[in-house]
Amino acid sequence: MNDYKLNGKVAVVTGAGQGIGKAAAIAAASSGADIVLCGRTMSKLEKAAEEIRALGVKALPIQMDVTNYDDIEKTVQEAEKEFGHIDILFNCAGVWKPSNLVDLTPEFWDSIMDINLKGAVFMSRAVARHMIENEIHGTIELISSQAGKIGEYGNSTYGASKSAMDAWCQAVALELGEYDINVVAVAPGFTYTEMLKDVYAKRGAQEGKDPSVYAQEVADGVPLKRMAKPEEVGSLMAYLASEDASYITGVVITIAGGNITI
Repeated sequence: MNDYKLNGKVAVVTGAGQGIGKAAAIAAASSGADIVLCGRTMSKLEKAAEEIRALGVKALPIQMDVTNYDDIEKTVQEAEKEFGHIDILFNCAGVWKPSNLVDLTPEFWDSIMDINLKGAVFMSRAVARHMIENEIHGTIELISSQAGKIGEYGNSTYGASKSAMDAWCQAVALELGEYDINVVAVAPGFTYTEMLKDVYAKRGAQEGKDPSVYAQEVADGVPLKRMAKPEEVGSLMAYLASEDASYITGVVITIAGGNITI
């Protein structure tokens, strides 16, 4: 694991119980940052916290829901109380479900947008206010997706949530630049997480294929002939939070093994 020299920094990570969120938390911790682990399932957060403390830094697990404004405010307050400051925000909470236009309901649309987009927006708002008030040069990062760049069959709602996130990232970077706060989105391609395994199970069922066969077919379509590891995405996020990346803001960075057509 690379050392991006985050000693003395505090990173708040949503969706930290598994997948890219957990990997990003561990990458930041490996570089010296203390971590606030946020998510819905406390048992997963506590397990991640144990792994992070073993790296010699502090970890604070907080059970919360990014769709709940009160939870967001309480999380920032708890982080401030425990550590005194927040330097980094990794917005990794997300959900994927297949959707087709003719079957779409307002409730389904809202359930995806509330977590993938609105949760990240208002989590960022709360942390940005803290950074501005305390004159902190901070970094706010968002997990986008290749699905937000190029349409994918049966993925219209999820793709829309990520495409909106990309546009939001670029606009908000302009707003926060005067406060020396960087805003960056990371757009992974196929990354082998628990969420993606669930995707393959559902897609495989739709197409009458074994999930492992479907997963291999997807990997074969990537120029590097494999999917990303969550740790690879997490390492990129830790780098983007470092001083070495302090001039990078307002961009969406793709990490997809050369696959730019999905």
